[in-house]
Amino acid sequence: MEGKVGVVVMGAAIGSAQTFILREFVDKQYGTIIPGIGNWGYPSVVAGVGIGGIATLLGIMGTMGKGPLYGDAATAALSYGVPALIGGIFSALYPVTPAAGARLTAPSSAPALKTVRVTPTRTAPSAAPSTASSKILA
Repeated sequence: MEGKVGVVVMGAAIGSAQTFILREFVDKQYGTIIPGIGNWGYPSVVAGVGIGGIATLLGIMGTMGKGPLYGDAATAALSYGVPALIGGIFSALYPVTPAAGARLTAPSSAPALKTVRVTPTRTAPSAAPSTASSKILA
């Protein structure tokens, strides 16, 4: 492959392969890694939107002559970032079904809480409070 064509093809292939590999193997095995954000917490989405978005931004800045990347590096970042970003967005919109034994929440270092079932007890109605007189001891 010649120059920029090879860079663009390789970048696009890696960005697309990242989404496929993460969806087929990591998402199905681990489920969401950030449970609070729903479908956006799958590894393929986090990597695609996060890393793909940063690579796309750096690639655009580099092709404009600004930022830390320039030339083929900017082209590679842009050609990788766009498929990874789009793949991440589509992974959130169309999530995979985790495998039967998948861990569905992120690992926690805190111990699991023990659930205790409490049943209310009924007490007999009490008699009216007695009026006790206080005695002064001298």
